[in-house]
Amino acid sequence: PVGWDDWLGLVGNSQYYNYTLNRNGVNEEHGLDYKKDYLPSLILDAGIEFMQDDKSKKPWCAFLSFPTAHESFDAAPQHQKLFKASKPPNLNYPSFNKTGDPGKHWYTSSRPPLNNVSAKYNEQGWIRRLQSLQSIDEGFVRILKKIDPKNTTIIFTSDNGFYFGEWGMILDKRQPYEVTVRVPMYASGPLFPKGSTQDTVVLNIDVAPTAIDVAKKSGAGKPKPGVSDENYGLQFDGTSMLSLLEAPKARNSFLIEYHGMGNGIDSNDSCAHINMRCWYKDNKVWYTEPKFDIPDGEKFCFCVDSRNNTFTCERRVNNNNPGIFTNFLYCSFSSGFNEYYNLHKDPFQMKNMWGTLGEDQKWEFKRRIGRIRECRGFEECNQLDNSGLDFDKPFRDNFR
Repeated sequence: PVGWDDWLGLVGNSQYYNYTLNRNGVNEEHGLDYKKDYLPSLILDAGIEFMQDDKSKKPWCAFLSFPTAHESFDAAPQHQKLFKASKPPNLNYPSFNKTGDPGKHWYTSSRPPLNNVSAKYNEQGWIRRLQSLQSIDEGFVRILKKIDPKNTTIIFTSDNGFYFGEWGMILDKRQPYEVTVRVPMYASGPLFPKGSTQDTVVLNIDVAPTAIDVAKKSGAGKPKPGVSDENYGLQFDGTSMLSLLEAPKARNSFLIEYHGMGNGIDSNDSCAHINMRCWYKDNKVWYTEPKFDIPDGEKFCFCVDSRNNTFTCERRVNNNNPGIFTNFLYCSFSSGFNEYYNLHKDPFQMKNMWGTLGEDQKWEFKRRIGRIRECRGFEECNQLDNSGLDFDKPFRDNFR
């Protein structure tokens, strides 16, 4: 693609074996041979080779993205016996296997409780994820040994969290709750303070502005001809993490959006329903060890989404005002359903408080969602006013 000197892209999504890879415009087929085809290792080897090819001594940027730890969570052979006794950490959460809650959107509230088969799939999926991630951990160590840490910036993150039984949902991530929207975000380099941890809200939309800011501040990056330094990067909704270190209170709210998916037609399959994404899981779901340990013929219906699981949310974290801290999630679903959680009192998002708000407060939530969706650029998106309502008042009242 334009802008890339070296391209290695998976055709499709989240495969470890039996895939097509596009290498600089030429497709190549891969099979089941670990040494030649295991995609996480192939990406690491190609990335490290690129980093070592430094004859020109010019600045470089490498973007490495792995299928790990998406299903099928295939681990390297040497890792397939690890973590056999490990259990998901959320088995004791109040939300674990809490089904039928009328305060949740229809898709979430309609999930059936875990049974013996789906619970085993949940726990074995957790183990396989840990096993598969060992290749990434070891590969990251290899990268650190090849780079110059005094002259290299690394940003490490992920695309989403994961359910392991919350509200009866397993091994997926398509709802707006904390367990799925929170991801790790680490940055290291000469411009970042060593050993510091910030509680600043940082988003995936901040990665690109950060890379440009690092290049500019290190002297490696210059605006293109005809583009002034002042105008460079103003189209980003995110901002540089370096600027957030200097002004950690700059971001109070951010947008969460998702568009639900579902099958377009119904079928005679008792697990496949129109406008939903469901299919059966049996002991053939994983073809590498350790396999799904259930008898032949057993299966369960696995659902991940529905078309009306489409939402727009505001997640607000604001400690700018002394004595006032607002920490909430408000979501508006395409079906007309609304959810609001006070995360001060309810960190596991067990009680939808939308029905307790006044009409003026509900109107303000909806007004803000519309403005957040339409705003453009970091400054505009983070200077939304609270005109017409003391926006923090309902939360102060609820804290007492």
